[in-house]
Order: sequence, then structure tokens, then C-alpha cells
Amino acid sequence: MRVVFEVIALITLLLAMGAATRIGMLMNFLAAWLLISAVYILVSRIICIVRKKAFVGIWKLYEYPLARRYLLQAILHNCLWVTAGLAVFIAMIPIQFPQGVWSSVLWQLGGAVTILCLLEWIPPRRISWPTNAFFVVMLFFLSFQLVKIYMPHATKEYVVVTAPFRGEWYTFHGGNSSLINHHYYAGSQRYALDLLLSEDGPLPLMGETDLQKYRTFGQPLFSPVDGVIVDARNDCRDQSIGSTDPANAAGNYVTIKTKSAMFILLAHLQEESVLVKKHDRVLAGQTIAKCGNSGNSSQPHLHIQAMSTPELFSANSRPIQLRFKLPGHHSSRTYKRNDTINGLALSHDAGP
Repeated sequence: MRVVFEVIALITLLLAMGAATRIGMLMNFLAAWLLISAVYILVSRIICIVRKKAFVGIWKLYEYPLARRYLLQAILHNCLWVTAGLAVFIAMIPIQFPQGVWSSVLWQLGGAVTILCLLEWIPPRRISWPTNAFFVVMLFFLSFQLVKIYMPHATKEYVVVTAPFRGEWYTFHGGNSSLINHHYYAGSQRYALDLLLSEDGPLPLMGETDLQKYRTFGQPLFSPVDGVIVDARNDCRDQSIGSTDPANAAGNYVTIKTKSAMFILLAHLQEESVLVKKHDRVLAGQTIAKCGNSGNSSQPHLHIQAMSTPELFSANSRPIQLRFKLPGHHSSRTYKRNDTINGLALSHDAGP
């Protein structure tokens, strides 16, 4: 009966992880899992030691031949805890935390992983094969996600754009894995990027609700390509911090058709800031709007993506990879979470 309950619990955990992966919350799931596991396993080991049900001679391989099974189990579990900790560390966004909090977060993460790894060398005397099978699955899954982060995107379709802003902007969401990109399973948004100025990162956690205090808010935005405006919206109000507008997910936006018949969407623009309308022709670098906080947005930022049709939520719209060509460079490249994109020396006009 104990094994049945254990299997049910592990399947539930796998389903929860699958759901978190699907909605772009894998990092949050792993962080919570590590912290909760550290407390749970610490308490359970103390109980096992008191009841003399813990194996404390795991290193005595010659004296206790059965210790080899526990040794292999400890190595497997240590590999998973370290991999999970590494995945969370890579996926975290340092600029999101106020000054002094980031080091505290790292201490908590490192402490949880260290405690978990040390406790595996004092295992219960019962070998759990369902748990070990679960750890093998998790280890392969997380290793695959980490490798994917640094692998090229699978698609061969891409569009080269110039950065549609001035200054150095931070990639908040984006990349080739749901571990670092909450758009990954969102249809045409798979290769979308969420961008903002680094200074604004910690403001929501600091409780700042005045949109004017966010430097990203009101920043001029420029067309990233030469093309034609195929759609635009200008009348969505900017959301206050803490509220969103899922019914109008993109908020105010501009959709541009490129010469290669691909479509670029810039979303969450400031209310009444859009300077172009349908059928207008635009040049790369031309001022078209200001960055805002309209639509399904938690703080002022720019959402930019490329797709095969002009409809954001069309089932027939394929995601297109964005490759940025930076000032002074002949080549182009993709970006992922925690990368910065330099948009200096843009624009054909004198824009504000």
C-alpha cells in the first residue's frame, strides 16, 4: 500500500511539473520543489535517525556490501539536486530583485541544494525504486532543458530586425526552453521577447505603482524593419501595477508586414502613443509609438515577435525567429533571458 501511495504522489508531481512547464512556470516550480524538499527530507531524516531506520554507513562499502545500492542512489539524487539548482539559477532574473535580496535568494537556493545533497548520504534503510525511477526521469528532463537553452532554434525561418529602441534593454523573457521563456508553448509567440530597461526590474517587488517611475514607460519605439502597417491599436488604457487586461492581451500594438511577407508585432504600447495607422509605409528606425503597460502586462515592457500571419492568436500562424542586427555589426543573432540588447544609434528621425 505504501508503494501505491508513493507512485500516486510521484505521478502527481510529474503532472504538476508538466503543467508548470506548459505555462512557463517551470523555474518557479523547481524553486518551490527544492525548498519544500529540503525541509521535508531534513525532518524525515531526523525521524529515521531517531528510530534507527537510517543507513549511516554508506561509505563502508567493504564492510557492508549492501551499502553499494545506497551509494548509487545517493549519487543519482545528488546529480538531480545539483541539476535542479543549476536550472533555477540559470533561469532566475537577477534584476528582478531589489538590492540585497538577490544575495539572500542565492543563499537560500544554495543552502537548499547543499542540505539535500548532504542528507542523501544518510538515506533511509528502505530503497525506493519508484522514487529512483522518478529521479532518473527528472534528471534527463532537466538536463535536456539546460542543453536546449544553448542550442540553436529548431526553425530555419527567421527575420532580421534592428532593435526598436534606444539604449541597452534587458531580455526578461525569451529563449529556446520553457525554463527561461514563458512564451515557449504559446503558439506564434514561441520566439517572442519581453524587453525592458534594467533599472525597472525590481520596482514591482519594491511595491512601486507609479507608472511614471518606470523608465521603460514612455520610451520611444522605432520600426524594426522596412514594411507596411497592417494593423494597429491605440485606445487601450495602460494598466496599473498589479492589474492586467487578459481580454485585450496585446493591449495597444502595431503589426508590420515585412518585404519577405512576415509580420512583426510590437505590443503593450502606451495609450494614444501610436503614430502610424493601417496601410502606412514605415522605414526601419522610424518612430512609431511609445512603450507602455497596456493589455496583459505586469509592468511596462515591450513584447516583440515575428509570425507568419498578422493574427496573434491564429492557429495557422507559425512563430518566426527574430535575429537582431546591431549597430556597427554585419552579422545578426538571437537573444535569450538575461541577455542585453544595445539599441544605440537607431532611427532615421530625430524622434523624442
